[in-house]
Amino acid sequence: MLIIGQVPPPHHGQAVMIKQLLDAPMPGIERNHVDLSYSRALEETGQFKLRKVCRLASVILKTLWALARRRPDVVYYPPAGPMWVPVVRDIVTLLAIRPFSRRMVFHFHGVGLSALWLEGIRSRVLRFLFRRAYFGADLAIMLAPSVPDDGKVLRARRRAYVPNGIPDAAAGYVTALERRRPGPLRILFVGAVTEPKGVFVLTEAASRLWYAGFNFRLQLMGSCEPTVRRAIEERAGPHSDRLDFLDVLVGSKKWRTYASTDVFSLPTHYEAEGLPLVCLEAMAFGVPVVATRWRGIPDMVTHEETGLLVRPEDPEDLSRALRRLLSDDSLRHDMGERGRRRYEAEFTLERWTDTMRDEVLRVAS
Repeated sequence: MLIIGQVPPPHHGQAVMIKQLLDAPMPGIERNHVDLSYSRALEETGQFKLRKVCRLASVILKTLWALARRRPDVVYYPPAGPMWVPVVRDIVTLLAIRPFSRRMVFHFHGVGLSALWLEGIRSRVLRFLFRRAYFGADLAIMLAPSVPDDGKVLRARRRAYVPNGIPDAAAGYVTALERRRPGPLRILFVGAVTEPKGVFVLTEAASRLWYAGFNFRLQLMGSCEPTVRRAIEERAGPHSDRLDFLDVLVGSKKWRTYASTDVFSLPTHYEAEGLPLVCLEAMAFGVPVVATRWRGIPDMVTHEETGLLVRPEDPEDLSRALRRLLSDDSLRHDMGERGRRRYEAEFTLERWTDTMRDEVLRVAS
């Protein structure tokens, strides 16, 4: 199998999952890799840069060389979400390599690509090229039933749902299920600190609780541009000293932060959101999740059992959900415990690896 895709850095869900696909044990499957690596940081994702054009030519040449030399039975490719700059990049790449690929697997980590087709592409030439690039894959792997059915719209020959799975990083840490830490509670956000990921809504919800007398800290883990940080601090007002900007953390620093938090919140309305790994990471650490009813999240977080789901872009609804968890130690513990059990049952790396291996072998046969 030839795997075409980006691995960290930067650290985002798609890159992490492709790294796992390369490293996880899969008996019977030989894997080779062509690294995309168009963006050096999360802020560059979806943006046009001249050096990316040079990188595109390099990726195509390396892929064609690998196809000629290795003759893989399966080519794995993760299509972009509904953003035109990466979509055009995909079209150029796929038009160059698909004629030489025996079987093509599309893995829709970023969801919603089919919306561009359904909304209508005015240019007849671009519409023709889009169809030639994306239609008719041998297999479309999608993350959850509640995400847009890109595989169906793009007429993949077969479709499969494979939810993400992650390693158990909580082993060896004292998590929220076991500890009782003195001092203010902590609400944690992890991801690109941007408006589509819901950080403005989260800050507004937190601010309402601070004004109501709740004592907690809001921790934001992820890359954050200075203008966004100023906007967040303005929304926090006199409570801005209760904000912790943690930047991007990896490895033990990241896991210690999860282990020391009390509530995890991801009020995202990001257009290409699929099945965010950060929610799974929180569940693995026994942390209750407050997130939006958006894309694949309801297939992962069970409302009133492993966390609370709220309406997108609604700070009042988010504030009510956070208030419930901040006010009730037993509720936090019970939801965190059920989240941990669901992670163990459905979202482990071993389960994901076995399912991915079965799907690849099936399409290769």
